[in-house]
Amino acid sequence: MKWIYLALLLILVVPMLESVQVNRGSFQKNEFSKSPKRYVNVLYQICLTSTPVHVKATARPTNPSLPHTFNVTVIDIQRYSVLVQLERTDQKSGWDEIPITVDWVSMDELDEEGVTKTNKPNCKAILDSGLKTSGKYQIILKDSTVVEVYCDMNTAGGGWTVIQRRKDGSVNFERNWANYSAGFGTR
Repeated sequence: MKWIYLALLLILVVPMLESVQVNRGSFQKNEFSKSPKRYVNVLYQICLTSTPVHVKATARPTNPSLPHTFNVTVIDIQRYSVLVQLERTDQKSGWDEIPITVDWVSMDELDEEGVTKTNKPNCKAILDSGLKTSGKYQIILKDSTVVEVYCDMNTAGGGWTVIQRRKDGSVNFERNWANYSAGFGTR
């Protein structure tokens, strides 16, 4: 009987030990651009065990007194670096040479459907870990249940966990805001 409990324990616990490797860092480089957009190759500057599957990045002037703001788009993820496109957003022009810091977070695991696997309990915890892009994430509930959710990382400060489930096809989700705000379906 002890062997059955041990086997059951291993079946339940071992999958929980598999976690996603999250790395983070910053890269500083002097950059200039005559147009609002510029490609920058960002070196991770740490030893990664494999090419990351998922990288998120933000950019800022190293000197916080400079007014520049940037959107960052990840173009190409490599083993030792990530190619990003910086786009200046505070005005529609380029910039003189300034030191820019690119902060990045990488994850080494997405499932086959593009869902980011995490060991976090909710989207706020995911946001606090440095992942700031809205999308599908896997979270782990208190009872160790793994659930796929949508994380809204933009609305009202971000970190909102959206769970929408359908048990069968009997409920139509194509509704207007009045239906959603009043609630519908089986209660």
